[in-house]
Amino acid sequence: MKIRTIEDFKQPAYTGENRCKICTVLNVVIAVLAGTAIARKNRLGGVISVFVSLVLIYLRGYLIPRTPTLTKRHLPDSVLQWFGKDSGPKTAHGVVGTDTDSEPTADSTDVESYLLNHNILEPTDDDLELTDSFETAWMQEMESLADSGLNAATVIHSLDIDADPANYNLVREENDCRVAGPNDLVARWPSYAAAIADIAAGRIFAKRSMSWEARSRTEKGEILNGLRLFLTTCPTTGGKTSINSEIVESCCSSHEVVAVTCDDTGERVFEHPIEEVA
Repeated sequence: MKIRTIEDFKQPAYTGENRCKICTVLNVVIAVLAGTAIARKNRLGGVISVFVSLVLIYLRGYLIPRTPTLTKRHLPDSVLQWFGKDSGPKTAHGVVGTDTDSEPTADSTDVESYLLNHNILEPTDDDLELTDSFETAWMQEMESLADSGLNAATVIHSLDIDADPANYNLVREENDCRVAGPNDLVARWPSYAAAIADIAAGRIFAKRSMSWEARSRTEKGEILNGLRLFLTTCPTTGGKTSINSEIVESCCSSHEVVAVTCDDTGERVFEHPIEEVA
C-alpha cells in the first residue's frame, strides 16, 4: 500500500505563483466560520478544524472542491478588482506600445482600411482575403525566418525600436512568446509562430514604405495583430490553419476568444476576446 506524502497533496496548478488570492480568502473565511461553529461545542475540535483546513488550503490552494472553477465562472468583475485582478485574462496581441507613443495617425485607427488601402487585403464575395502578391511575399519571408530562427535582436531591428538588443531576451514557453528587457516588454505573442508572422510582415511593410517607420509601436502592433487574422498557412510548418473559439484562462477568470490555430501543431497565431468582436 502506497503511503501518501505531503508532496502528493500539493496542487501546483493552484499554489505558488498560480495561487488564486480570491479563492484563498474565500476558503479561509469558510474554514474560520466552520471552526467557530465547531468550537461552540468543542473548543479543541474547533482549533483542530481550523488548523487542518489552513494546511489543506496552503497545500492545495483551496478547501472546498471546485472553488477555482466556480470563481472563474461566477465571481463578479467588481470583486476581482478588489483584489487587483483584471476582469479577464489578457490576450497576447503581439507588439506592445509605450507610454511615450505618439498620437495615432489618421489611417492607423482603422486596421482594415489600412490593409485595404495598401493592397494587403482585397474584398471578396463573402469577406476579405490577402492579395496574392502580399500573401506570396509574406509566406516567403515567414519561411526564411522560420529557417534562420528568431531572437530578440531580430525583433528589435525589424520593428525599428530604439533599444540595445543586448539588454533583451526572447523567451519561448507554451502558449507564450515574448521579448522583454529589465524594464520594457517589447512584444508578447500567443506563440512563436505568431512572432514569426509579425516580424515577417513588418519587414515587408518596411520595404514597401507605407509610412511604416514613422508609426509608433502601438500602431504597428494593432496592424500586425489584425493581419494575423487572415493567416491561412502556419508560419512555422507551412500547414493549414483553422479559425474557431477557445478559452483563455488566468488564475481567477476565463473568457472565450476567437482564435486562429495551426492545425498540425496547435500553435495559436491570433486571439481576440469574443465579447469585443463587433
